Amino acid sequence: MSYIGNQLTSVPHTINTFSGDGSTTTFGDMVRAPAGVAAIAVFISGQYQTPGIDYSVSGKTITFTVAPAGGVNNIVVHHLGNGSETLLLTDGSVTGNKIPNNAIRGNNIVAGQITGNLIGTGAITGNLIGSGAVSGNNITANVIRGNNIVAGTITGNLIADGAISGNNIVANAIRGNNIVAGTITSNLIAVGAITSNLIATNAITSNLIAVSAITGNLIAANSISSNQFSSTSNSAILRSSFVGTIIFGA
Repeated sequence: MSYIGNQLTSVPHTINTFSGDGSTTTFGDMVRAPAGVAAIAVFISGQYQTPGIDYSVSGKTITFTVAPAGGVNNIVVHHLGNGSETLLLTDGSVTGNKIPNNAIRGNNIVAGQITGNLIGTGAITGNLIGSGAVSGNNITANVIRGNNIVAGTITGNLIADGAISGNNIVANAIRGNNIVAGTITSNLIAVGAITSNLIATNAITSNLIAVSAITGNLIAANSISSNQFSSTSNSAILRSSFVGTIIFGA
């Protein structure tokens, strides 16, 4: 019979054979783990076995309800299709270039499961994080360090309101090049969260802070000293960015 199309080729099933002894019910290992009982066709001495009734599977082993009779290679398992086993990722093997843009959102992450050893240096960039996806319960205390953040990739729309508190940030981890100009607004900072050990010397410049964004209740008492402001930006910061009274530490 003629047909139109490419030449057909026959691909044989992958087969396992086992020898029954009249008492053994479990056999293995098979060449691969079937996806389920219907992913294999099983015959004992040429007689078809009903999936889920005459046998079950677990991993690479098959267990029969009744022990097959004795015989040499009288148990034949046909693997239907040519699938492959599921591969598991090892810790730290997922880097930024393996994640599609905006694929990770807050509801995909179990609270507190992201720790420093799971994140490759510089792997997190802004295009990998959905808007507002990061909230405080997604971050383990003190796991965010400067080398985990690509310069200039953090913008306000990536942070949930009030999500950043002092225990989420390693001392001196925040530097000017990690923050996009003008993206820090008061609703992103927890009350009293900013203390001096979280800010590197000369890291704060006026272009990083939105006008009137920082109010007194966002800064711990006596926590900011003058050496943490860029000398060229002090007057601009005091004039446009702070609302209320700021008490500098000694």
